[in-house]
Amino acid sequence: MKKRIYRFQPREGVLLEKVDFTGMDRRTTLVVPPGVLAFFVRDGIEQDPLSGGGSAPVFLNSGYFAHRRNPEVVEAIFLNEKGRMRVPWGTRNGLHAAFPGRVVPCGAHGVLEIGIRNARRFYQRACSSLRSYRAEDVQDLVLSLFLPVIGEKVLLFVGDGRLDLLAPEGALPLLSEECKRALERRFEDDYGLAILSFAVEKVSLPPEERAALEGARSRNGCCPECGTILPSREGRCPSCGKEIARCSHCGAILLGESAHCPSCGILLKERAIPTENHQQEEQKPSESRVERKKNAIAE
Repeated sequence: MKKRIYRFQPREGVLLEKVDFTGMDRRTTLVVPPGVLAFFVRDGIEQDPLSGGGSAPVFLNSGYFAHRRNPEVVEAIFLNEKGRMRVPWGTRNGLHAAFPGRVVPCGAHGVLEIGIRNARRFYQRACSSLRSYRAEDVQDLVLSLFLPVIGEKVLLFVGDGRLDLLAPEGALPLLSEECKRALERRFEDDYGLAILSFAVEKVSLPPEERAALEGARSRNGCCPECGTILPSREGRCPSCGKEIARCSHCGAILLGESAHCPSCGILLKERAIPTENHQQEEQKPSESRVERKKNAIAE
């Protein structure tokens, strides 16, 4: 009896696939290419894996002897160990950043690329409960694992003052690197996944929150040390504790040793601290006409 060959070919951008061999000729032999791990599933338990470059008869792995009533049902799982999956991600506005006196909703968006480091571990720890192996379902599973870690890093950057929600662009490269390192440490060991690339492309605010923060920054200013938006013209930063010098006339934050307020232009030294000569002149009693006349005659 001549055997039939089924050669599995992985699709680009797909890491995990399931193939239904139901009704296939019993003479069929499965051939797996290099870089792909395959195994048959019986009663939800995977059998001995078939490594890339190997082959196996489908019928003998179908569980025929254990399931005589339904010997035709055969399924195989394929994991592409050389593939890359691009996964766009986003938190919408589901992150809540703590500011002095308020909590601000914000969101982060970007893209990551993953590969499989340990195919069997990835299936057992992450994918064994999937009912469907469509690319969208695998992406949703990956996001459910990654998004909490990404959200923690974004909020940590905001809380540390390393990311300004009104102008986040300069902090995105460093944030992307730290997120990638955190994901690598946690998920390569736990889930057998490799983080091939990671990028935070945008951190955003709802329009009404952006307007509120811009108004607070305009009115109260920001800490020159950590960048925290200060509440109600505070004299000390509630985040890092730095003392804030302000103009007594307009309340603007004073930086450096300038003698003039950068906002209203008032001469700070004359307004705040009178000069020594001016103080002495104010303390001298005024001379009478008679005394001035005597002094003039004496001269």
